[in-house]
Amino acid sequence: MVGLFWLTYAVPLLQVLIISGRVWDWQAGPTLGPRYLAPLLPLLAIPCALAVRRFPKIGLALAAASIALTSFAVLTDASPPGRIYNPLTELHLPAFLNGKFQPNLGIVVGLPPHLSAALYFTVLAFGTAWLWCATRDPQVKSGESLVTDSHPPEANKANEAV
Repeated sequence: MVGLFWLTYAVPLLQVLIISGRVWDWQAGPTLGPRYLAPLLPLLAIPCALAVRRFPKIGLALAAASIALTSFAVLTDASPPGRIYNPLTELHLPAFLNGKFQPNLGIVVGLPPHLSAALYFTVLAFGTAWLWCATRDPQVKSGESLVTDSHPPEANKANEAV
């Protein structure tokens, strides 16, 4: 049964790799990441989750690097021209240092480009930290609400007596 489970991952993986490996434009034009491999991402969710569960520090480091690189690229230009060999050093880094960002919510409301990025990363960091703490709390059981009862225990006992 386990072999059949992993076979459902292997067949689509091989199919996409074989088909994508045959085309001349394997990177699919100016995109952030390999467009033809994007259909595999949902299939990689379970193996990634199992790996992160086994190696949480490595998983956290890789997730942080992925979020940082993707955010960095999206802030500046998510669709680099095809003539750029290394978009990170030739496009994204110079654009970031010069404050040439794509429109985002912070810029729309009038914040300077770097402050809008700082606001985004601050909200992302606090949200991630809250989610991490909320899901790691041993008091929270599976399916139980993360919202705690605001009444003191004495009030609950008094309500039960009535």
